[in-house]
Amino acid sequence: MQRTLSHSESLAQVDRLRQWRVRSPRLDLADAFQRAREEYEATAHSGQTLQQAWEILAGERIGAGAMADRVTRGVLVVKVTNGAQQHAAARWLRGGGALELARAAGVPIRRWKFEYATRRGS
Repeated sequence: MQRTLSHSESLAQVDRLRQWRVRSPRLDLADAFQRAREEYEATAHSGQTLQQAWEILAGERIGAGAMADRVTRGVLVVKVTNGAQQHAAARWLRGGGALELARAAGVPIRRWKFEYATRRGS
């Protein structure tokens, strides 16, 4: 049988246990901000890489009317100026361009969608 501890004895036991507790250094707010900054920089860098890869791989085939904008959760967003550019970009992506682009940019591309832009870069 275990003996029942008094209130002061139980508090003393809890204090002894708390002395052994190891606090994670990642609980610090500065570490959280540092991780968020690193994730942001990685995302920004992947966007530049994506657009550079698009220019190299698809630039000549598709022309100036289509441009890779971003990848969010595996969805590539391509800005196009008209339906003909959308059709050409879709054919290129389906024909293996999406796989080439994903490898070159280092981002996963599961599917793609198109947004209409009035001019290139907007």
